Amino acid sequence: MIRLAELYISGLPGTPVDIGQAMDLYGRAAELGNTSAKRALGRAFLTGQFGTTDPRRVIALLQDAARPGDGQAAKDLAVLYATNDPFPANYDEVKTYLDLALAVGNTGAALEVASAIATGPLARAHREDARLLLTGAMDGGVPGAAATLARLQLDGAFPAEGVGGVISMLNNAAKGGDIDSARFLIGLYRDGYGLLLPPDPAAANDFLNSVAASIGPEATTVERIHLEALKNEDADTLASVSEQISTLSKGSAIRVLDILRRKNARAYVYVLQQGLSSRGQYSGPLSGTLDATTIRAFNAVCSALNAERACAPSPLTRGALLTPGNYVLQPAT
Repeated sequence: MIRLAELYISGLPGTPVDIGQAMDLYGRAAELGNTSAKRALGRAFLTGQFGTTDPRRVIALLQDAARPGDGQAAKDLAVLYATNDPFPANYDEVKTYLDLALAVGNTGAALEVASAIATGPLARAHREDARLLLTGAMDGGVPGAAATLARLQLDGAFPAEGVGGVISMLNNAAKGGDIDSARFLIGLYRDGYGLLLPPDPAAANDFLNSVAASIGPEATTVERIHLEALKNEDADTLASVSEQISTLSKGSAIRVLDILRRKNARAYVYVLQQGLSSRGQYSGPLSGTLDATTIRAFNAVCSALNAERACAPSPLTRGALLTPGNYVLQPAT
């Protein structure tokens, strides 16, 4: 039921988008006691994914999921009570649900909850509690703890020993095998950080080479594509990026397409053209140019997937990414 609901949300050839069916399937799975379905429904009613928001139902569904031990639902509740949305911030409720999440093994919950505390209405009274949560998570080897602390330090939520101190902390965590810290530091070198740190793609590439063995081939490929996409938009770069994307898992490929959509639109369009061409749905050149032929092919896929509304604003929106972008990453038949 859950997998069918996901398919009805994203749409596939022969399975058009049908939010009503998805909602019904999630509801039936939730009635059978499935906590993942309750959590999915809660998140959907929070964001209005099904066309309406219902804060009280959000809380009820997440509580029903958390009570028997769903650590993700417990984390979601802790974050909600830390952010003053949809109900007033309440540190006691945050602590209750965070403790539940940690008790059932969701150690990563500390990172998201600490961030919500440090950047939300509870920061004035509980900023130090948030910092201790993160330092404790770092000491416990929780992946991503150093990266989360670094981001908050750079944003001024916590004191830090300058950019050099943040980089040193991330370096140490990366050397200890923390993949999230390694990738965060690559991103710092690659993109810079406002006025604090200018971009240094060469340093990003050197650091990526030094940690490639520890972060693994898939993460390394994602980072290489990201670096390569910043260089230029010549034909060789476009072909190289597309070839590398074809080696990734679907989840990683979608994330990379989202990066390209925002940072190198021509590479993004090139990947779509190539995917549509391999399915016989695009007959123009592989140029990366969003021309009339490309837009017609794009709109035809959106229509076939019953996703015209998601695609309507522009082929470069996130809604478009999740329809034809998702489609071209399916194995061609």
